[in-house]
Amino acid sequence: MKRTLVLTASIGGGHNATSHAIKEYSENFRKDYQVEIVDILEYIRPVLSKIVGKGYEINAKTFPEVYGWLYDLNNSMDGRLTKNNLGLFYSKLRELVETFNPEYVICVHPVSISNIIKTRKKYGYHYKVIVLVTDYDYHSSWVDEEADAFIVASGYMKFRLMDDGIPEHKINVTGIPTSLGIKQITAKNEARKTLELKDITTILAMGGSFGAGKLKKLMDEIGKSDLNVQTVFIAGKNKRTKRVLEKHMKEYDKNFRV
Repeated sequence: MKRTLVLTASIGGGHNATSHAIKEYSENFRKDYQVEIVDILEYIRPVLSKIVGKGYEINAKTFPEVYGWLYDLNNSMDGRLTKNNLGLFYSKLRELVETFNPEYVICVHPVSISNIIKTRKKYGYHYKVIVLVTDYDYHSSWVDEEADAFIVASGYMKFRLMDDGIPEHKINVTGIPTSLGIKQITAKNEARKTLELKDITTILAMGGSFGAGKLKKLMDEIGKSDLNVQTVFIAGKNKRTKRVLEKHMKEYDKNFRV
């Protein structure tokens, strides 16, 4: 039995969803793997998880410009704001490794990557570290040259990692794991009919479960363009962003859906 530890963080919804998709797949198709999911912040200090999670939610929902600025700042600093913030808790990370004794550690959130690699080096462990990038766009916080493998959503992400010095043989383009429940593929024409979408080029803009990011700015850019497209904006659980976008879309004679 190959013991596999999946390290997640309850910051947004996608990281946990991916973690459970991995466990679900292993339980159904790979009985030779034993998968355990651990919220790394919750394990280290439950109050830390609550503070970070709530802070992320407030920023993303209420101050999206501040969130965007911090996101860009972290990217420009090679992700150091995310990578190096658990140095005081290596004893807890050692306890985690000793408890689960994994052969593989899969990181689905950047906060765990460099810290679990440094734990491996500090205490002489031999587990493999696999970075599963749960984003569709590049961010430097996912990059650590000492990771053993990377799983990414697209060829674009592969080439961005290669630009950052990650060898091609370490990068696997598989897409992001999803629940087995999402297995029915609806034909495009049927989906458009059900969703009442036009038969033209369609752009899907998503801000994650918290509706974060520059969705309003994107709406402006498309609204001012001469593109003959329809755009579907997903605001997640963010009712405020949904209201703002629904009001703002009326300023343009474009095919917008929120």
